[in-house]
Amino acid sequence: MLPLALFGVLLLVLFRGMASFEVQTWTYNATLFWAPLFKMHPLHGHQLAALAAQITRLTFGLVEAIHIACIEPSGPCPGYGHCDKESMVAEVNARRMAFHSNVEGIIQQLTDNAIQNIALAMLGATAELGSVPRCKALAEGLSFTSSDAQGCVPLVPESMSCARGISEVARASMAELHAAQIAAVSMPVSLADVGMPRPETAVFDVARGLVRAEILASFLLEALGTTNVQDPRVTAELQSGPFVAQVLAADVGDNDGSMSESLLKRVPGLRLLLIGPCELATKARHPARDITGPEARGEGMADALWDRMRPFRNRSVIVCQRSVDAAAFVAPDSLDLVFIDGDHDYGAVREHVRLWRPKLRIGGVLAGHDYNLFFPGTIRAVHEFAFDTRATLTLGPDHMWWFQL
Repeated sequence: MLPLALFGVLLLVLFRGMASFEVQTWTYNATLFWAPLFKMHPLHGHQLAALAAQITRLTFGLVEAIHIACIEPSGPCPGYGHCDKESMVAEVNARRMAFHSNVEGIIQQLTDNAIQNIALAMLGATAELGSVPRCKALAEGLSFTSSDAQGCVPLVPESMSCARGISEVARASMAELHAAQIAAVSMPVSLADVGMPRPETAVFDVARGLVRAEILASFLLEALGTTNVQDPRVTAELQSGPFVAQVLAADVGDNDGSMSESLLKRVPGLRLLLIGPCELATKARHPARDITGPEARGEGMADALWDRMRPFRNRSVIVCQRSVDAAAFVAPDSLDLVFIDGDHDYGAVREHVRLWRPKLRIGGVLAGHDYNLFFPGTIRAVHEFAFDTRATLTLGPDHMWWFQL
């Protein structure tokens, strides 16, 4: 929990418009999200979890530095978003040095070259504070000569922005490390815990975004002929109906409509099918739940889905059917993108891919979620499709996988 004084300063910063942050973005906890996944397999699991812990400490270390150097009641700059420059430099440098020393020690324990190279790239991405995304302003604010080593300077927004930048490095690096761990686990075939080795042609791409909605929206916007929804042509043509340019997509398995809502907001020319079993949900779909109550059957999630889609009734169609039944209503070669996030066992994912691949136009994107060791069936089905079709498997942050066909 944030100290009350720090919470007050952050509110002051936010409400004065000095910076804009999403709390779950700049306080991204790599340990919380990735350590359990890394430890699903003993191969490098503990070392990768340790890397996650180190970059988490660095992220939260910047927040701690604000508390010590900027709002400490006994310090020289006890509020109003100002920091004691000398103290801030010492705090930030100490945390960065500890991070780099600890990570170098962990890297020496890694024996897989691919994993080691990704860890080294993460280290290199944070070597110079000014080169970290969103950290340039903090680096400039902390640089000084002996003549101006003291004083109160407004560095709180810059520090929070830098914490967000390090979070973004963590999101990308942790996902790529886990993908490399899966490749190491599944090769050679004698170690194929996921049923089939990862194709050697598989690539990892962070250029499309760090979260699944961002990644999927990038494909849909490209299909519209733009990469920016603020493009005047897009705004004029798409923001109010009737829509002249459109992209068509299916979201197979969105429980509560949150992913579909995000896509519809990001891509104004999108027409979207939402495929979900609702009350037809099975235990395979919600393995952690008792499938005897109405919530477990999907009724509660269906209510949330309808509520989220109400503002988009002219651009979305909800189909409460199993994937196999819904696919029968969709014409071949009609969709620009299919996103699969339903049942995660091997048979279900393989069936989703088999049913929905023919629905895509040439150049369409078949994508899915939860490519990680919690769901080895998903990994196996994705690898299998790549081998059978010789299509290039692309992996990305947020457990994403996709094929551009």
